[in-house]
Amino acid sequence: GSLREPLLKVIAIMRSMEYVQTYTKLSVGLYGAIESLGEMAYEIPSVFSFFLANYASPGGVSNAFLRSPEGILSHKTPSMLNGMYSLVKFGLSECYGGFGLYQRKGCDNEGVFDEALGHLTYNPSFFDEDNVIDELSTLLTSGRVIGPNQELIQRAYLSIMSTNQNQAAALRVAQQLIFSSAEFHTNGIPRNTNIRKDTSSTFAKKSCIQNYKAVVHLQLQGGLDSYNLLVPHSGCSGLASYEQYAQVRGSMGLPKTSLLQIDASSSSQPCDKFGIHPSMPFLKKLYDEKDASFIAGIGVLSTPVTKNDYNEKTRTTLFAHNTMRDELGRLDPYLSMGGTGLLGRFADDLTTKGYSVNSFSVDSGVQRLEGKTPTTVKKALDSKNGIQRFNPSDIEFGDFIGQQAELLNGKVDGYNNVFSDAWSESLYDARNANEYYWAQQKTNVTEEFLAEDLIDGKKSEKFNDGLKTIAQMIGSSECRGSDRDLFYIEYGNFDHHKKMIEELANKLSDFDKILASFVDEMKAQALWDQVTIVVSSDFGRTLTGNSAAGTDHGWSGHSFILGGALDGGKIHGKYPSDLKESQLSRSRVIPEVPWEAQWNAVAQWLGIEDEQGLSHALPNRLSFPSTMILDRKNVFLPDDLINTSCEGEGEPISCSGTLATNVPTASSSHPSTISSSSPSLSPSLPPSGEKGTPTPRPSHIPSSFSPNGQSSSLVPIATDNDNQSWNPSQTLNRLSSIPSPNPMLAPSLIPALSPSLPPSPSQHTSLTPSKRPSLAPVKEYTSKPSNESTRNQVSENSIITSSGETWWLHFVPTLAVFLVTLRLL
Repeated sequence: GSLREPLLKVIAIMRSMEYVQTYTKLSVGLYGAIESLGEMAYEIPSVFSFFLANYASPGGVSNAFLRSPEGILSHKTPSMLNGMYSLVKFGLSECYGGFGLYQRKGCDNEGVFDEALGHLTYNPSFFDEDNVIDELSTLLTSGRVIGPNQELIQRAYLSIMSTNQNQAAALRVAQQLIFSSAEFHTNGIPRNTNIRKDTSSTFAKKSCIQNYKAVVHLQLQGGLDSYNLLVPHSGCSGLASYEQYAQVRGSMGLPKTSLLQIDASSSSQPCDKFGIHPSMPFLKKLYDEKDASFIAGIGVLSTPVTKNDYNEKTRTTLFAHNTMRDELGRLDPYLSMGGTGLLGRFADDLTTKGYSVNSFSVDSGVQRLEGKTPTTVKKALDSKNGIQRFNPSDIEFGDFIGQQAELLNGKVDGYNNVFSDAWSESLYDARNANEYYWAQQKTNVTEEFLAEDLIDGKKSEKFNDGLKTIAQMIGSSECRGSDRDLFYIEYGNFDHHKKMIEELANKLSDFDKILASFVDEMKAQALWDQVTIVVSSDFGRTLTGNSAAGTDHGWSGHSFILGGALDGGKIHGKYPSDLKESQLSRSRVIPEVPWEAQWNAVAQWLGIEDEQGLSHALPNRLSFPSTMILDRKNVFLPDDLINTSCEGEGEPISCSGTLATNVPTASSSHPSTISSSSPSLSPSLPPSGEKGTPTPRPSHIPSSFSPNGQSSSLVPIATDNDNQSWNPSQTLNRLSSIPSPNPMLAPSLIPALSPSLPPSPSQHTSLTPSKRPSLAPVKEYTSKPSNESTRNQVSENSIITSSGETWWLHFVPTLAVFLVTLRLL
């Protein structure tokens, strides 16, 4: 089996569900698909396309030594599903994360497609639950929805039909549930039991919060030419000097007068003065303030090597992006801790020491976060939208779709398809993201996080957004009850095979500006002393250039580490004393220290100080002499904060509810991007950063709706008790408690639900400043009923005609657009 590509899944929906374009003058377009799907035609992020060929989803896929390239986009699961659900309910529009452009009439009414760019027109050949689900299964999954999952979807379809007498609404529910299934997202057949997995969307109970610390692993993708980041300047002894650098690098070198000088006299390096690339003045500022240090001559090593034996002693395939990145994220060349990542093992050890640990990966899979402790939180974040809520548009049936989706992807037996497992895990992560959504909204960032004059537009803006999301999550650590946060984020592309001098200058300029915004934000939150940023790259580059004025894949390079807790202003590691002598073929340089060197010090700073813990976190650490490994006391300042002991479970912690109001604002010119107070912010409203209605809409969610998206009034049709038989009458009784957003959809329920019905539109005038008329839902109908009895099943109750005196108001928006266009012409 395998996972399916996101874009192909959307195309399959549009083709099999008979998508029809309303505005025929426009071509069919999936707008913002690269953000919501991670994939779009003609928008590959690099020459390596959208996926890494050797990527393996954590868990069963990785343990079986299989590959799942498409799994690298698992962090897009919430936005992808929200777009699919929106396509079913609102057509191709922007409603609630949809793939379209706009929906001028708002996003209140499901099944109303008047203003969508197009919509799905599929109607089943038969209307009984067995044949409808069979036909959908055939069209969408080649008939693989069978057994318990088929029965669950059939019951859902039947229950909606029986309750609302609305075949179109029941069909939409069935489509959404199939879109949520592993059968649709993989090519395998899952062995599901319809028993909900044991997961929780709430944060761990804590009796106290220990000294908080966060590590941000920042990977510069492509291979940074770091021999132009850190350059010998003056006060040199021996052969190392700027003159030798200039001779070896030739046209790839930087002029001495352009370098930003730093003092390295206390660092036991061959020169007292070094120069930083002229595009990084903020990095120089941090170094001078002792909040930054360099690690010179660093690279992937399995054991110390020389020119004569590096081939035999090195386990990792050298000079290739994929293998070097894999080893950077794993640091386990002998696979003694198979299936784990570097940050995942850090989280394991910190958890066993009593810390509450959260791990986050931005715009990539969670492979580096994978450990052996199942209770450790691992979340994939989206740089553009941070954490997205699952299915915020579930208007008609509360959290019904989400609860059924969990059962569709519930517990499995030991013979389940491993790719189905990978999909199900990503869906549960999406479902459990609501608390983290509120955590992100809890923090008011004081920096605008929009660096001016960015040269590499899209990629730099994406990195900028990613660091903003990290800043928000760090700011929410207290309400999440987190003692340690581990983040992984990438920024690229530094693979400068051509025009290296110009391209590197542009890239480092953007990097420096964005980094400044993040550091300033951490200082504004008074957390800079508790945050450490570790920078790495695939490899260094060749010292000499190629015929395209670029440099090629090398080995050794230089990295740097940032943080308020550093005893900085130093260059650790070992800068080559003779660049000529250190070279291999094609002017590649052998590393002097391994990546374990800096991570050893970081692990100790986080609280992993015992030998057993360090050997677990860094299993290859003892392959190197202690002189090649950095110790915490040489890298960080003494930690005056004493770690307290946390015992007992304590009380549940939540970030839900009112947003933060006590976060200081830097200045009036830096307004907060998050509302400072919003007790009325209902989850039914489109959140900041999500596509939704142009103006807030009245909430149709009952007052018992909780901030994490769970409605206490809704009981799912299927249960996770495998010993309980299904009773249709009990199902209908439970479903009768679902408040209907439109009382006309189910008039028979009005007497029982009258206390929960939303107030009349006039009572929401403060929420709807728009003066355009409220448009009534149009009649839903089927175009090809198979017989008279099924035709009569379609409800006529949703027909609401406009008043004859106000029909002309429907044309006001169109007329306004026409007049503006005419004026412009």
